Amino acid sequence: STNGTYVNWNKFMKRSPPTKLNHGDIISFTTPPHHDASYAFVYREVNAVSCVGNGTTILKRKSGEMGSESKRLKGLGIGSSDGPVSLDDVRRLEKSNAELREQLEAHVVTIETLRTASKTAEEQHEKELKEFKESTSSSYLEQTKSLQLALEGKQKQLDTLSTLNTELQNSIKDLDERLSASKQSRADADEIIQSQKANICELEEQLSEERNLRIEERDKAAEDLKSALHKVQAEAQDEMKRQTEAYLKQQKEQKEFIIKLQESEKDTRLLVETLRSK
Repeated sequence: STNGTYVNWNKFMKRSPPTKLNHGDIISFTTPPHHDASYAFVYREVNAVSCVGNGTTILKRKSGEMGSESKRLKGLGIGSSDGPVSLDDVRRLEKSNAELREQLEAHVVTIETLRTASKTAEEQHEKELKEFKESTSSSYLEQTKSLQLALEGKQKQLDTLSTLNTELQNSIKDLDERLSASKQSRADADEIIQSQKANICELEEQLSEERNLRIEERDKAAEDLKSALHKVQAEAQDEMKRQTEAYLKQQKEQKEFIIKLQESEKDTRLLVETLRSK
């Protein structure tokens, strides 16, 4: 049976090996024989004799069982051949119960042994779990401390970098101010150069006008001032020389000033390039 077949309280499944039935064995289906929902039967050995008349088979008891009919009548109640179980069956049941009691005691001993082993295993497991928790906790604390130290070091590095960044920003701001001042000074120098160029142009125009005026006056008074020509020419040449020297001197000073401004501008550009590269 898929749900199990019980022979004298021994369960046999569908794939269990075959077993031989003996006279008086108790067979039960689905549940053990003592259960209320079981279908229990008592196996009895009989002699089969065929009756040809009506085509049925008549079952007769063995001779040994005929002799034990009196014992059957002394069993649990009095009845026909299909009546209550005999004393032999009761003895077999008692023997089976004794075997079952021995098996039950063995099972109880096994259960107690298993309980003891389980308790020992639980204690060992709790001990190992406690040791594991302690080791894990200690390693976790050590890792936490190391991480805290690393975090403090990183925080210090971050503070240092923040300080350096602030200093760099201040230096960049200072350089920007210096660059603005340099640009302003360059603009002022450009204005001065432009004014000097304008002055030079005015001087050149004045000089040209004066030359033309001198030429006209000389042409007009050529006839009247022939005697004083050399004197006037000498004075004019002296004056021209003086003005030319003054003009050359002024132009030289302006060139020197322009060169200085260009050098200052070059230094400023170098400083700006250096700061930009930084």
